[in-house]
Amino acid sequence: MLVAVNDTPDNGTIAAIVGAAISAAHVTAWMPVAWRSQLLGRTREENDGYVFTLIDRAAARFAM
Repeated sequence: MLVAVNDTPDNGTIAAIVGAAISAAHVTAWMPVAWRSQLLGRTREENDGYVFTLIDRAAARFAM
């Protein structure tokens, strides 16, 4: 996270994105399944669940 925030030209935007992703990875641990099941987790209309895939990959890579 520090490298992403400190070593990029647009570090304010990067910090917001990284912070949101880290928060999302931790929030899902306590969020009720009924709430999570209503989220689409998409960045485009045709890729439902993609955000959850990205969160899972980040969590596995960085041992969150």
